[in-house]
Amino acid sequence: MRTPQLWTWKPGSSPAELVRVPFTESVRVSIFAARRGIRAPVLVPVDAPAKGVGGLVAVLFVPDAHAGTLHLDGARVGAGMCTLGHGAHLAFPGGEVWVSLLCAGEEEPYEPAKLGADRHCFRLKAKLKPGEPVVLCPGVPHAICGVVYRASAWRTARACANCGHDQRAPAWAPPAEPGTERRSLRELLDRAATRRA
Repeated sequence: MRTPQLWTWKPGSSPAELVRVPFTESVRVSIFAARRGIRAPVLVPVDAPAKGVGGLVAVLFVPDAHAGTLHLDGARVGAGMCTLGHGAHLAFPGGEVWVSLLCAGEEEPYEPAKLGADRHCFRLKAKLKPGEPVVLCPGVPHAICGVVYRASAWRTARACANCGHDQRAPAWAPPAEPGTERRSLRELLDRAATRRA
């Protein structure tokens, strides 16, 4: 399962605390309002990216009135539509959010009609039986995998042998504190020169 995640700073908390905000149906539906002249930026999750799209998490619609006021990973965003990938940072007047993709394997019964007949567990190479519990590897944030494992083989595997997905690794999270994003060498040298002056 590949679940879009939205992170923001909890208002009024001290020290600042990150909270995960679920993408809701109202957010999903709001793209239609955007097409009808809404004046605020709209963030729409991408729940089931097509093969090859990889880490696409959301699409951002920016109306003309907000062109240039939003920054995506430090670059200004113009009017129109833009895509947000895994780990993208969106800053706007009065706040900031990050988007990420949570990849987690989910157990389900093997259905030949859905997953194809004559399938084998990727790890054990054993033929799968209808109704047997299996897990489809969700892949890594920037690549969809989809190979089939027996549920028991998935639980004991350290990582997917096809894509490297590590089910025991902690989920991605934004920086721990505001302002801890990586700075360029030029920015650090400029800051050091200012302090000396």
